[in-house]
Amino acid sequence: MVWVFIGSLGFIALGYQSFIQIRLQNDIFEKETTEELLKTRSRFDEKLKLIYSGLRTIARLPGLKKIKRHGNNMDPNALGAIQEIYNNLATSVDISEIYIVPRSFKPDDIDPITGHLEEPILSFDEIIVGKFKGKHTKSTIKLPEIEIFEYHAMVQQIDRFIKEFPKESNISGLRFPVVSSPRLMTCDNTLYNPDAPSDADRMGIVISVPFYAKSGDLLGMISAVILSRRLKNIFSEELTGKYEVKNSFSLLASAGQAGESVPFLFPEIGNITKSTILTLGPSAELGEIWNIQVEKSSSLFWKSKEVVKTIQTLVIEFILISCLIILWLVNQMIGTRRRKQLEKELEARRTELEYQKKMRESDLQLQAAQLQLAQSEKMASLGTMAAGVAHEINNPLSFVLANSEALNTYIESMKAVIKSYEHLEAACAARVDFQPKIDDLRKLKEKSDLSYILEDVEKISSETKDGILRVKEIVAGLKSFARIDDTEESEMDVNECFESALRISWNEVKYKAHLEKALQPLPKIMGFPGQLTQVFTNLLMNSAYAVEENGLIQVKTQLVNDHIQITVEDNGKGIKPENMDKIFMPFFTTKPVGKGTGLGLSISYGIIKRHGGKIHVTSRLGQGTRFTIELPLTRSIAA
Repeated sequence: MVWVFIGSLGFIALGYQSFIQIRLQNDIFEKETTEELLKTRSRFDEKLKLIYSGLRTIARLPGLKKIKRHGNNMDPNALGAIQEIYNNLATSVDISEIYIVPRSFKPDDIDPITGHLEEPILSFDEIIVGKFKGKHTKSTIKLPEIEIFEYHAMVQQIDRFIKEFPKESNISGLRFPVVSSPRLMTCDNTLYNPDAPSDADRMGIVISVPFYAKSGDLLGMISAVILSRRLKNIFSEELTGKYEVKNSFSLLASAGQAGESVPFLFPEIGNITKSTILTLGPSAELGEIWNIQVEKSSSLFWKSKEVVKTIQTLVIEFILISCLIILWLVNQMIGTRRRKQLEKELEARRTELEYQKKMRESDLQLQAAQLQLAQSEKMASLGTMAAGVAHEINNPLSFVLANSEALNTYIESMKAVIKSYEHLEAACAARVDFQPKIDDLRKLKEKSDLSYILEDVEKISSETKDGILRVKEIVAGLKSFARIDDTEESEMDVNECFESALRISWNEVKYKAHLEKALQPLPKIMGFPGQLTQVFTNLLMNSAYAVEENGLIQVKTQLVNDHIQITVEDNGKGIKPENMDKIFMPFFTTKPVGKGTGLGLSISYGIIKRHGGKIHVTSRLGQGTRFTIELPLTRSIAA
């Protein structure tokens, strides 16, 4: 009983607190509604100002002051400026079209020049032409784009300008007059859905300002079309209710005389509890009165998030109090069962974690096996190339050794000459007859051919340096090749990787094929140079194996768009069509036993994939094979 009494008191206290919160939220609701209406007015007013400023800018372009009826003398600079203004207005304030309308516009008459009904001088409507909503495409359906209602409104507007602003002197500074039309059918189908047709989706208004010739006479007007639904998008979604926007259909920069009232009506929901009328003008530029009336339903307050949350909180708190009493009564009954359930869940979680641990260990073992497989292929390749690499190193070492022996002989001869000079120097110092010493020195120089020795020493030094550099290049290539198990990527030059691969495999290539290289300068990319060197080595070795004596291998690198393209092509025996789908499979090889492991292309495929690239092959039996590799300039390294 004590728990029931305490729970009842708690519920009464919470109910009173919730009542106070709802009263406060109602005051906040009224304040926020007023603030949102003011923001809506500001957004609406800003959109009208942007449209007006854009049209006024076009009207003041010097290129329009001498435009002819069909615009064939239009200044390209002015035309480009109008196109740019149209693009900006279309993207920023959702303008559908902009027209340049002549003063004498009669859309129901035939134009004697074109043979068709009269049209405006120029129109800008690229963003809306041929576009509509729904599943249909432009190729399956063509909707009519009806401009005649816009044209008739323009005729009425130009007549107003002719009557009230025939001269540019009627305008004060930048306060160009601007007139807006009633709501009418436009040719903008971008919101129209043929699957659910509604003419309301094509309704809009025409807003126009005049432009004048150099003489100051009215030449025509600049007109913009905007859909009513685009204007509706200005309103906040929270202002659900009845919206009414009115323009006075008067000249915006005139004395502000009111004319016909034209409403834009939007859907109404529920009973009206609040009605507010806000004025959207006059502003610094716009003199026309645009009024917006917003009426909000009482149901909106009770559906507001805060009120719903307060009521939900009250209900939840009541339920919680009731549940606490019940839980206290039944806690002893279900406590043991709950504990056992938690123990089972904990055990299940522990089992799941152990399973995930085993899966991670399996993944690590698999990665280690893959790395060991790649290392085995590298060792196999090194075994195949060992004799060739040794031969390539032995050649330069042989002539380095031969040159060193010749150099030793030259050194002995030069030592004898130097010794003779020392004797001559001693004779001169003792002031004895030194002529015999001079004769001995001359004979020794002639016998040793000292000039030839000096000349030959330079050649020997250069040849020895070239030989040592050749050995250094081969060792550098082997060092790069040995970095197949790199775990961290680094900046690399694809051409350098290819040169390293060529140095390693050169002995296999040079006796069977002529090599043509076309390595274009390439930007450096991030990757694993040792692995990439192995790929190129595999491709060169395969090409060398495939060609007959005096074959041709062509290597090419180039930058194509956002990736680097590498091609290795030979004129060898080619690949049989039935083997094309198997060449990247592990252990598949067409070489005799002992000549290949069947892992080279499989590992190469994996390396290229790890670099985010692609490898393709094309081949014609008896004509040759081409491998093409594409590596992206930027990518995420695959694990």
